[in-house]
Amino acid sequence: MIKKDRFIAGIYNYCDRWCEHCAFRFRCFLYAKEEKRIAKHRAKGEDPNDWKVIIKDIEESFTETKQLLYQTANEMGARP
Repeated sequence: MIKKDRFIAGIYNYCDRWCEHCAFRFRCFLYAKEEKRIAKHRAKGEDPNDWKVIIKDIEESFTETKQLLYQTANEMGARP
């Protein structure tokens, strides 16, 4: 589980994806999510850099994004 209260809101909007050089990586939600993704695949014995694994992760990310968009639209009174 990722504790969201430890992160700097929106810090990843300025991200250049050089996490190993970033002083804020441990306060970045994107970094934490990526580390969790890598650990999940390694625990399953998968290569997190395998294209099939990456495509599956992208599909999951789009599904999550769609759900969040629907949730936000419902909260704002819009109906899909």
